[in-house]
Amino acid sequence: MAVVTGHVSRHGWIVRDSVESDDHWLCVDFFEDPAGGFGFEQFRSDPETGGWTPVSGYSALRFATIADATTRALTLIPWLGGAVAHRSARSPSAEM
Repeated sequence: MAVVTGHVSRHGWIVRDSVESDDHWLCVDFFEDPAGGFGFEQFRSDPETGGWTPVSGYSALRFATIADATTRALTLIPWLGGAVAHRSARSPSAEM
């Protein structure tokens, strides 16, 4: 899921980062809510439609900072830590 930082999602969130699983079937978007706070949601790939479907219901949670949202996502989404580590190893300038 290639997301440009600052992209506004169909929910009105300002997407600050997006991390894909190593197999490219799942991703997590970290976003800023214009109504206040930060959050995240996990999505699965829909090859039939070429889109992404939310699967976790985490998007209702709000945090004071993007760092707080990231910390919570890492505890709730088992594959995320490995994907972040792989991304960081490939690109030392990765945001997370």
